[in-house]
Amino acid sequence: MSWFDVVYAAVKSPFANLWPLLVLPFVAGLACEFAARRLQPTRADWRLAAALAAAPGLLFLALSLIILWRIVTHSHWQLEWQHVLKYQVTALVAGAILARAAWRAWRRHAALSQLMRLAVPASGRLGNAAARAGIDVRLLPCSQPECFVAGVFDPKVYLSAGAVDRLSDRELDAALRHERSHIRGRDTAILAALGFLGDLGWFGRSAVTAYHQSRERTADEAAVQASGPIDLASALLALARSPAQPLPAIGIAGTAPATWRLHAILGNEPVDHIRRFALTTAVAGLAMTFSFAAWPYAQTYIIGLLCPCHL
Repeated sequence: MSWFDVVYAAVKSPFANLWPLLVLPFVAGLACEFAARRLQPTRADWRLAAALAAAPGLLFLALSLIILWRIVTHSHWQLEWQHVLKYQVTALVAGAILARAAWRAWRRHAALSQLMRLAVPASGRLGNAAARAGIDVRLLPCSQPECFVAGVFDPKVYLSAGAVDRLSDRELDAALRHERSHIRGRDTAILAALGFLGDLGWFGRSAVTAYHQSRERTADEAAVQASGPIDLASALLALARSPAQPLPAIGIAGTAPATWRLHAILGNEPVDHIRRFALTTAVAGLAMTFSFAAWPYAQTYIIGLLCPCHL
């Protein structure tokens, strides 16, 4: 058997389209993770961070759709068991990964829903602050200092009784104006989508963290313009030890140490534009990721060149 026959047999094997579906999103995730770690926590980087977090999952979806399209358009292969097995095995694996991502998204939603069902409409000090901010706020009856936005289609702000007790009226106003920026930016909906796509890929934690930090910087600036830097910094310190919110919630406590945010709020802010190296790295990572979507067609073309006698 010649090496041409070996290559051709490998391409016709049931795993010919399975390995790109599993390996290419993994490689893309490594590239996007490398690029995301070079982004700065500034307002300018959030779009790139979201793109880097979503890219491996989008690549997986693109490869899955290409495989599904080939199953539909090559119905004349039904009598050739090799082709049936090659595409249907891959489709089954893709379906299993999609089902796992959907299940994990449902688990996150169920966990948040269980917490949100404990909430009651805001009243008293919190109700007055919510009216001043013009947002829907709910009170959580717990002593831990919690303050976050949750809800994909109808986001609301959730504050715990412990957080309300820690904050003065001015700090409470600053915290709610911070959360109002998250609502207006649809951050919870974007985080829900990134969480689902992240479960389809293999990496993305650094990119999601970069997105969090960039959106926190944007929300901090909006709160500073409305309430001033001192009250926001004081509110951040009061809530900084709050546990990190689960996806797809986002709140003033954030997911990272607050030191850099305090510097930015109080005037010693980081450079508020994308560094050239970070931009170049991110664009290169995204370009490589989406170029992988052409692999099924490239594979067929390469085999056509190597093994023309079999086509």
